[in-house]
Amino acid sequence: MTDADQREVEELKSYLSARDVVCPSCAYNLRGLTADVCPECRQSLRLGVSLAEPRLGWWLCGVVGAGFGCGLNSLLLYYIAIQWVARGWSLGRTFMDWFIIMNVGGAAVMGVVLAAMLKFGRRLRRLSTGKRIAIAGVCWLLTLADATVFSLTIK
Repeated sequence: MTDADQREVEELKSYLSARDVVCPSCAYNLRGLTADVCPECRQSLRLGVSLAEPRLGWWLCGVVGAGFGCGLNSLLLYYIAIQWVARGWSLGRTFMDWFIIMNVGGAAVMGVVLAAMLKFGRRLRRLSTGKRIAIAGVCWLLTLADATVFSLTIK
């Protein structure tokens, strides 16, 4: 263990010596901790500073937009599956083909966007406010474009 690591462990132990602080993993009270590992869940601990209010607003707005588009397409696919079971292909072969193609495509695109928003969330939240607003706007515009194309092509 390096000197810097040792100092960090000592600062952590000093901080916890007289404070009731719970482990972020298992909620075990860490008062009087003698190591840099939670005795309950064995997770490594470190003393640090975190943001009081993370920049979640615009990122979350984008996640909701992408999730809405993905969910709408998935719900429509579920609807058509129920109708197919209940009525067979009585809605018309051409209608069914377009309906399925539009919703599978929409769900795939919006699903990829949603997955990217979740996977790269930390990196996206570090962007400037303008870029975060733009990304949220793109998510909602894709959802609106998807719904518009679906509405105009399904007759």
